[in-house]
Amino acid sequence: MSVDPGDSYHAHQKARQVYVVLRVDEGEGDLASRITVVRIHRRYEDATREVEALERKGGARHFWRVGWLGPDDGPV
Repeated sequence: MSVDPGDSYHAHQKARQVYVVLRVDEGEGDLASRITVVRIHRRYEDATREVEALERKGGARHFWRVGWLGPDDGPV
């Protein structure tokens, strides 16, 4: 596990937390079909920085949400 305090992977966590950057496209279709996972970050700062940059570019709406990795995701 990481010893970096900014990293979301810590030994005390049962599940590893990540920050998922999402995009929602405009349109009339089903909401689920308009949502795309853009990238998954281990650090909050990286996710917020990416969302801010994508929002400045315009177009689709971008935001982040917390997610957790499964137990079988392999070594860190």
